[in-house]
Amino acid sequence: MAYERSFVEVARAPTGALPLDQPPSRSGHASDRRCRGDAVVDLAMTDDVIRDAAHHVRGCVMASVSASLLAERVTGLHAEEARALARGVADAIAGRGPLPDGFTPLRTVLVLPSHRACALLPWTALLDALA
Repeated sequence: MAYERSFVEVARAPTGALPLDQPPSRSGHASDRRCRGDAVVDLAMTDDVIRDAAHHVRGCVMASVSASLLAERVTGLHAEEARALARGVADAIAGRGPLPDGFTPLRTVLVLPSHRACALLPWTALLDALA
């Protein structure tokens, strides 16, 4: 199976790897024994706005691509907007709706159901950080 071109581009140039430039305001963790991966998401926040996001992912390239997209997309969002985005991504990965705009690289996971848990890891860690 050939991966989406946008997926390969993100995989070749991942963004948002830990550490943050400052101590995190919040941190979240998620793990999944099916894919044997885990993710940590650190957030620098001011007045409920995410000023910076970083991640550390141990798992497959699907988890890394998903985490890179997370770090890019949640910066500048209010906590509730980030929660809504995480729920939207999770619904799309589960086949319950379309992917949000700007998430074309994750279309690959829609045809590779065995990697859905991997793609969800960073978003689950984000929700943990915002709990």
